[in-house]
Amino acid sequence: MHIVDGFRVRYPNEEFDYSRGALEAFKADTLNGLDAAARRQQERALGADLVGWADAFPNRWREFRCQRLTSLVSRLRESVKARRPEAVFSAAVAPDAREARTRRFQDWGSWLQRKLLDVVCPMAYATDSTVFSAQVADARQMAGGRPVWAGIGAYRLSSSETIENIRIARRLGASGVILYSYDSLISLPRGLDYLAQVGRAAFMQ
Repeated sequence: MHIVDGFRVRYPNEEFDYSRGALEAFKADTLNGLDAAARRQQERALGADLVGWADAFPNRWREFRCQRLTSLVSRLRESVKARRPEAVFSAAVAPDAREARTRRFQDWGSWLQRKLLDVVCPMAYATDSTVFSAQVADARQMAGGRPVWAGIGAYRLSSSETIENIRIARRLGASGVILYSYDSLISLPRGLDYLAQVGRAAFMQ
């Protein structure tokens, strides 16, 4: 069993991050990618309007945020592995890789290709078991042989539904499951009996 904790390595949505630091970094990065004439032209047109730079180069702005997040994941992996080479480095990801990249800038497909992740954990929190199955199957295909721990939205499900999703994930070849979230599973209205039921049915065989 693994105890998993971490932080959200994704943007809330495509409206983030318009902080001054991010916009200044984007402007500098954009200028570096232009020739001298284009730099002068854009400086005259946009000047100090930092949001204007993002609006003028929407595709570059989107890619810039993807790359910054990927760079963060890479640096984190290097730091973790330098301290604890045996540590399992994982990420909880939006289950649809395309949606994850375009709306969350969470390019987990490339993280797998670059071997930045030891395990990928799709947040397959659907309440419909058919949708859940599709999400886990898609993540397994994207992972290309790397371990998948299926994230199950147990906070939205009855104990019997959670047990069924665990069984589905195993049938689809998931290496493990993650029940989200522990706090919700030990609080009312569920209480400790919820986890006991899941434990007996799914883990004590």
